[in-house]
Amino acid sequence: MEPLSDVLALLKPQTYVSAGLNAGGAWALQYPAYSGIKFNAVTQGSCWVAVEGEGEPHKLEQGDCFLLTSGRPFTLLSDLDVLPMPAGPLYAGVCEGVACCNNGGDFFLVGARFLFSGAHAKALLGSLRSITEMTAKKRRVNKF
Repeated sequence: MEPLSDVLALLKPQTYVSAGLNAGGAWALQYPAYSGIKFNAVTQGSCWVAVEGEGEPHKLEQGDCFLLTSGRPFTLLSDLDVLPMPAGPLYAGVCEGVACCNNGGDFFLVGARFLFSGAHAKALLGSLRSITEMTAKKRRVNKF
């Protein structure tokens, strides 16, 4: 088996949820604590991501991906001066798997959350950083 297949076999993926975010104008969304891991990719525009307890927010641009592993609440923002609103109500109105904020058009993100049932999942995920970013322009992994 390939190394990734070996890891997935240990984690025993149980379920996943996927959704997109189409946002326009100035916006900020606060996401609650979660189980498992979250993987997201910015396909249009740019945003900031701030993970609770991790210090300063980090800029993400089109083509960037990031992995969240700590389960901590986090915020996605177009502008650091905008007060966040809870993301839950926005996602309650998802249409065809995409939540729309401020009529969309400026920013698009695709994401998924994965839950695991393997006994090794907690130990493995606990050894990862809270957030890992893959920057498309630099083609290297930045960890913060």
